[in-house]
Amino acid sequence: MQFTHTNNRPVLRISKAFFLYLFLILWQFELGYLDTISIISTVFNFGKIASLGVILLIVLQRGTLRLTRMFAFVIMYAIFLLMSTLANGGAIFSAVSIVASMLAMYLIITEMFRSDTRTAVRVLMFLFEVLIYANLVVMILHPRGIYRVGNIYQTRFYWLFGHQNENIVYVLFALITASAYRAVFGGEKRMVRPFLLIAACIVTVVLTRAATGYVGLFIYFVIMLINRKKCRITVFHGLAVCIVLFFIFVFARRMDAFDFVITRVLNRTLTFSGRTDIWDSALNYISQKPVIGYGLEAGSVTSYKLGGVVTPHNKILYVLYQGGAALLIFFFGILISAAGNTRRFSSKRITPVLTAVIFSILVQIQMESYMKSAFYFPFFMTEILVCFPDVDRTTIRNGEEKT
Repeated sequence: MQFTHTNNRPVLRISKAFFLYLFLILWQFELGYLDTISIISTVFNFGKIASLGVILLIVLQRGTLRLTRMFAFVIMYAIFLLMSTLANGGAIFSAVSIVASMLAMYLIITEMFRSDTRTAVRVLMFLFEVLIYANLVVMILHPRGIYRVGNIYQTRFYWLFGHQNENIVYVLFALITASAYRAVFGGEKRMVRPFLLIAACIVTVVLTRAATGYVGLFIYFVIMLINRKKCRITVFHGLAVCIVLFFIFVFARRMDAFDFVITRVLNRTLTFSGRTDIWDSALNYISQKPVIGYGLEAGSVTSYKLGGVVTPHNKILYVLYQGGAALLIFFFGILISAAGNTRRFSSKRITPVLTAVIFSILVQIQMESYMKSAFYFPFFMTEILVCFPDVDRTTIRNGEEKT
């Protein structure tokens, strides 16, 4: 997407690559609201599968398919989730859709950035501008949400991104995109668009009135401030914090020593808004199938087991529930690969932002499951850090860094 001039008038021209990659990647960001409309959800499921087929044809034709360490873990994660779902007679079509979306997102991100970084950034910038601004308008017009899920969550608000706790994830994704735009086009374009997007992200979090959003954004800005000149805090630190918090919240919470921290410091009840009962139920089922889990189940089946909810409200428990210890190994393989990428390319201008976003997400997954494959967006972005300029560079033109 670029502007040219005809008779002294700017004319917007959209390249074929821009349209192609935008069409392929939009299927991977199915909004929570659209998921409640059966026909649209079905269309998105087929779109995810079709987009995988198209991007596979593209990379095979170009001969650009690369088996990196992260991609190997993604493939193994996908295969094992399908096998577990089949073995348990689960929701196989939903599993195929999620697996297809996960693989498609990885291939689309890596291919479009390696083939044309500038077009790739334009695609993501346009996509997240539309998503963030549309959701923000809906939030302003309908401050108490636009739909409800069941009777138990009448105090929860749902907008285009879904539950109010989902907003922070899309906000963090948009912050990555704004940073990527500044890194690639900084110095040659006015930076109004990324700053407006960042402002919209902050307003979005404020309007959600959700502790998850406040904590997520706070962690992001704190990490960014600490890493302002050098990546002192890394994704490996985030992984360590993630593991420690998991054992504290899920297991050690029963100890009196943590009562004060939970009730006074975090200002939460000892049940974490009812999550501990859900975690206990999930742990009970996980203990019965610790190796292969239960695969991807129909929402009604999981809801019956966990007392009215469709996930354990903890990403690590959700992975264990779906695929046991085996799937958890592949999951952490993806996370560790991302950590390695950020350490290897710590000099890139976008690395501090990705580090802060991933660190924030690793804390948030203690309370949320984040079922959709869009969750992996920031982790997959670490695979193309080589495409961005170093801190002493300003722009990228035709695949080369320019000062």
